[in-house]
Amino acid sequence: LEGDRDKAHQMTAKLSDLLRMVLDRNEQEFVTVASEMEFNRRYLELMAERFEPRLVFQIQTSPESLTGLVPEFMLQPLVENAVTNGVANRTGESSVMVQSVVSDGRLQIAIEEQGEKSDASEIPGSGGRGHRLTEDRLRQYYGSDFRFVVTALAHTGMRINIDIPFNADPAKGIA
Repeated sequence: LEGDRDKAHQMTAKLSDLLRMVLDRNEQEFVTVASEMEFNRRYLELMAERFEPRLVFQIQTSPESLTGLVPEFMLQPLVENAVTNGVANRTGESSVMVQSVVSDGRLQIAIEEQGEKSDASEIPGSGGRGHRLTEDRLRQYYGSDFRFVVTALAHTGMRINIDIPFNADPAKGIA
């Protein structure tokens, strides 16, 4: 950003918006998928500017999934890992995609990061701290009624699939 004051100001404003969202959540235990996706969209916009033009991203959601409840900041460490362990380690273009759908009473969320890798050893594994913390939180809230699967994508990146019960009613509780 050296020498580009306008871009620095824009990024600072986006960071302020992101931090404001954190404060506005008031330490809620669960948030809607819509809120979680909006937070991650803003984070990815900020990272896309940081890594311009190397990072492109997509967020795809089914309308029904947006009302589902998820643990607050469930996706953030996974999306951040996709950027810091994938995109940041490449010189070419990378993509991050976040998806959510509801199927058979289950909320299914996927985070996928892809790009050219020069070496198979660079593909992130499933042992990262963000992965472990997210899986532990899911276990805490859903017992054994969840799936958390990390898959390496043959020399191109990784995909995380999360499957939890769909719940749009905060009065029902989660587990």
